[in-house]
Amino acid sequence: PVISYLPDLSWWQGDGLGEYLDVFQALVMPQTSVLVGNHGTLSRWLLPDWNQSRPPTARDIAKAAETLDVPFVLVTGIPLPEQHIDNVLASTETVIGSSKFEMFDGNFNGAGDTLSAALTALLAAGNDLGAAAQEALEYLDRSLANGFRPGMGQLIPDRMFWAQPEDAGEAGDAAD
Repeated sequence: PVISYLPDLSWWQGDGLGEYLDVFQALVMPQTSVLVGNHGTLSRWLLPDWNQSRPPTARDIAKAAETLDVPFVLVTGIPLPEQHIDNVLASTETVIGSSKFEMFDGNFNGAGDTLSAALTALLAAGNDLGAAAQEALEYLDRSLANGFRPGMGQLIPDRMFWAQPEDAGEAGDAAD
């Protein structure tokens, strides 16, 4: 299976963005098994003319992705009340899985990359899509919870959190 990640490209100015998205749609999407992306990013790209009073659901996004031959979407960052987000794996017919997490303070660079890489590895190891998505989301949550700021920029997910002694993370938190 091919896992494709569409990052937030709102920073991109100029004509190159449209060309990039056209190429992504023409060359990558027909080979994609699961499209991974943030709710806002996927909504803006796949449903640019959305005019309903409610925001699009993961299934609405999956229906739009299916028109590009993509059978599944993993939609992240769907806003929920009380500082929580939902992450939904969906097809046009059904929601396969849903994982709710508490939002983190701060902006992360590499969260979507971490999630899509984890999902790819789990699927390559022979895991079922639903179980792989759940485990990848849990891994991402732990990576973000242990994230660090290497300089003055955005936080980076700590993908190696599992290799650290339990008390090392607490000592690192005190240094922040």
